[in-house]
Amino acid sequence: MSTLNFPTSPIIGEVYTGPDGQQWVWDGSAWNSVNGPQGPTGPTGPSGGATGATGATGATGPEGNKKKWSWGASSKSSSTTNRYLDRHDGVSTNESGYVSWYDCEINAISANTKTSGSWTAEVHINGISSATLPVVGTGTTTSVLSVSVSVGDVISFYCNGTSIDKPSIDALFQEI
Repeated sequence: MSTLNFPTSPIIGEVYTGPDGQQWVWDGSAWNSVNGPQGPTGPTGPSGGATGATGATGATGPEGNKKKWSWGASSKSSSTTNRYLDRHDGVSTNESGYVSWYDCEINAISANTKTSGSWTAEVHINGISSATLPVVGTGTTTSVLSVSVSVGDVISFYCNGTSIDKPSIDALFQEI
């Protein structure tokens, strides 16, 4: 049996592919198998006690409990041309993208570059360009949008442009 060598400082959503091809995703506290075999369903546990009090929906109600997070990628190159960007650990997002662990939406994307340039920031879902943001000039450009993402979808970030100086793309996600 092969040894699993998980990254020592993973970020939420990071995917690790083991030597046997099995993939694992970091959820912030544990590595979870993405495409490995599942064992049999365990026995049903004992029934619970009485339910607690219910009250009005508020900050901890259904809307307040929805998870929000962001993922992003960038290039350290001052001459990035038509390529997938890298996660913080230097791995290209098309080689090891972020795996969504919830049904969610991309609510916004933002893009940045160090010098003036004209390019398109793309967020790919399962290898297909699903959200784009035209960028002209320097600084940060942001777009609010609503793009559906299903649990298990793989997210990657792509710089569509020529000789772009250190581009970066970030996307804001919210559980639905």
